[in-house]
Amino acid sequence: MASFLFAMLLFLHTEVVTFKNIGSGAYSFDWTFLNIQLILYIFMAVTVRSSVGRGFLIGVGLLFYWERGFFSYWYSWPTLIAALAIAMVISHFGEQLLKHVWQIYLSAVVMCIPVWIAVGTATDGDQLGDWAVNFAIFSGQFILVNAFNVRLRRDIIAN
Repeated sequence: MASFLFAMLLFLHTEVVTFKNIGSGAYSFDWTFLNIQLILYIFMAVTVRSSVGRGFLIGVGLLFYWERGFFSYWYSWPTLIAALAIAMVISHFGEQLLKHVWQIYLSAVVMCIPVWIAVGTATDGDQLGDWAVNFAIFSGQFILVNAFNVRLRRDIIAN
């Protein structure tokens, strides 16, 4: 499972690099792929509890920040440390978080905030409306993915 999620994250990372300058504001492919990356990253944190899985989480976070050139900005370091720390907490309490839809959603939003801050401060031209649209789209995507996950888990338990 960890290998599959890691492969998907690498694929989406490639898509972000490819489509980085297509579109504008919250409607760009960059924000869309960023949201999908974050959702996969969160579910990787929830489902993979091994030290190898946590190593993948750290590696993917570092790769993401390196590719976007965030390491040259001083404010990116605290956001990276915060996002990785929250991902480790989500990984530790993943099983309990998955039992409650809103707990995993709130945990996901808390983990995404530092990443969105890093992306937003490094991106020119995004306005408050763009951020609101991005948050709404992320919320919709996350709730759909999580609803599918909850249903899948119930079916597995029932069988």
